[in-house]
Amino acid sequence: MYITALTIGIALTAAALYQPAKPLPAPSAHIAHQVGLAGDKSTLLPADVAAILERPELRSATIGLYAINLKTGLQIIKYNSNRACMPASNQKLLTAAAGLQLLGPDFTWKTDISQNGTTLHITFDGDPLLTRAQLTSAIAAAKDKLTGQISQIAIDDTRIQGDPLGIAWQWDDIGAGFSAPVGAATIDKNVVKVTVTPPASVTNPPRFDVADGILSIRANTTISEAGQTNTAAPEAAGRLTITRNPLRPEVEITGALVAGGKPVTSMVAVDNPTDAAFRIVSSILRESGIPTDPNVQYVRRPRGAADILLTTIASKPLSQTLPDFLKPSDNLYGELLLRTIGRLDAGAATPAAGIKRLQAWMASNGIPTSGVQPADGSGLSMWNTTTAESTVALLKTMAANKDFRDALPVGGIDGTLKARFPALNHKGKVQAKTGTLSVASCLSGYAVTGTGETIVFSILMNHFDRKAGSAAARRAQDDIVRYLLSL
Repeated sequence: MYITALTIGIALTAAALYQPAKPLPAPSAHIAHQVGLAGDKSTLLPADVAAILERPELRSATIGLYAINLKTGLQIIKYNSNRACMPASNQKLLTAAAGLQLLGPDFTWKTDISQNGTTLHITFDGDPLLTRAQLTSAIAAAKDKLTGQISQIAIDDTRIQGDPLGIAWQWDDIGAGFSAPVGAATIDKNVVKVTVTPPASVTNPPRFDVADGILSIRANTTISEAGQTNTAAPEAAGRLTITRNPLRPEVEITGALVAGGKPVTSMVAVDNPTDAAFRIVSSILRESGIPTDPNVQYVRRPRGAADILLTTIASKPLSQTLPDFLKPSDNLYGELLLRTIGRLDAGAATPAAGIKRLQAWMASNGIPTSGVQPADGSGLSMWNTTTAESTVALLKTMAANKDFRDALPVGGIDGTLKARFPALNHKGKVQAKTGTLSVASCLSGYAVTGTGETIVFSILMNHFDRKAGSAAARRAQDDIVRYLLSL
């Protein structure tokens, strides 16, 4: 079974990831002829953009393009704009927009800490940004209110429901930090730190640590002296692979260590968020000096009427945390937000309930739904589909919403666009959401031209040449956006 691995020791810089685009080639007679005789009377494809689509790595791709002038509504590009495509993380645009309007910008997640006798009760709300540090501070602040020794930790994780993994997520991503399991009891984004410390000499074993003992460890490593060459595989010296087994709560560590070397750390997804929360809370109690039974028990149950509320951890308002969702493209945030939308008006906190509300929100705002089939809140699912025209309609609907616009990555400045559009005349002019899967690469958002006009655009690319990879698709997207900026 193949597991996507994190290989330690390879550093990719932003400069290496970003390749300046080549000058736009002139459109060939073939493309110009094809554009004019395609039979789609609604196609509007400028020659510069047509030339980009002629690139060999894009010839067999499924592509949807749509761009309009925000103020006048004038169409600038219209190419397969109603074709259903996988949006990848462009799916987050829909989740964020609907969440902001349905829940409201002042919405907060609330984590309650209460006590009933010797039981400490934590009611988790699905706060995607709740941290161990916040829990530690809250428990320490409530220390004087606690009575007696804690013999039981009760976890209420009923505020978020449904499967912990989304439908049609790629199986070989399970265990990776970006596809962490979903649950109400989310702490530190449901990832855990794994540390491998090489021994001082080859005669001693290395040390393996997983924070709070959340996952077990299976290791198969070799140790060599500093400067010693592995003749069989010299490039493997000092290189480790750290993954989480997708079938059980276990970290698998393989590779080579150098004696006396520096510790190696990696973040992997937890297996069970609720179980991880119990272990974390148990550790916090002991670290805070709160009397705790050495064999403290763990139960799952909702908060009862007899539980006495000690304190509440409230998240920042949704409008302030939305940048933490869209700028880094946080998948777990998207899944928790989708389920939170689902529980509106006492509804079920499930993906299905959230998706129904997304679809209703689109319809109520006049956003085309043909070809749009949400399957999750993050874009990890291979079953998500949308169209460029629908995406532009969504962006147009949200164009005046400052909270939404400010949450998007900004070209050359931050988020997933930090290394893109770095030129001085382009820097800060693009606000857009990226999206990447193995077979999809997308970019949708706003571009401000030199004359101050705002262009709303959506570029959806699926099934491009696998050998060229998503980097080639991103270069094409950047060239299309640069064309828009030049208008």
